[in-house]
Amino acid sequence: MNKGLTRKITLSLLFALATASVNVGAEVLTVKNDKVGINQPDPTYILHIRRDDGKGAGFRVETENAPAPGNWYFQQNHVNGAFLITPFNGGSAPLKVFQGSEEQIAGTLVLRNGRVGIKTNSPKGALDVNGAIVQRGTSLHPDYVFEPSYDLEPIEEHAAYMFEHKHLPAVGAGQYSEDGTTVLDLGERSQGTLEELEKAHIYIAQLNETLNKVVERLDAKDDQITVLTAQLETLKADLEE
Repeated sequence: MNKGLTRKITLSLLFALATASVNVGAEVLTVKNDKVGINQPDPTYILHIRRDDGKGAGFRVETENAPAPGNWYFQQNHVNGAFLITPFNGGSAPLKVFQGSEEQIAGTLVLRNGRVGIKTNSPKGALDVNGAIVQRGTSLHPDYVFEPSYDLEPIEEHAAYMFEHKHLPAVGAGQYSEDGTTVLDLGERSQGTLEELEKAHIYIAQLNETLNKVVERLDAKDDQITVLTAQLETLKADLEE
């Protein structure tokens, strides 16, 4: 924007404080009833941007001389009707908001029909993620069950709790909203499930150790039986002579 037009807009804005409407240029800027229109002679919002040349309307936000300068374009796409936030120097839009119909251009984050899609333009649920989900937390890996200081309940106690309460101790009972819809904390459920899985493997190791001892005792008994059988056969042969 040249200096002359800038001065003209500034004076016009000042003049607008005392008038109901002011126009600058040929539908360049309109101030009317405390509303600003860009290429819109009759703005209906505080800021109303309009284009009538078949291209999308939008505005640019730019920061220079800063540690992290930015240059973004907020626009309405004239081809598919979506609202986009796009790097002004090119590249894919990290945010797309569609009004309804399916589109084929994959985006990073898509809002459509009350659903959120990440790397998918056609989210099938409230949240549809096309890729791995990573969650960060302070205690998502329950490896503490392997520490000597961890108080692991006996398997009999664990089983009694499980059958009485109808859920695993670390997983907890199901949570539901007022309308009966399931409420699930994914991080908490993942941690509880993994804790129970690790505890189960400890129980398996304990049972395997016990089973091996039983097998060893049975093998020893078999050896004793074999020896006694041989002695019995010898004794029987001696008696027959």
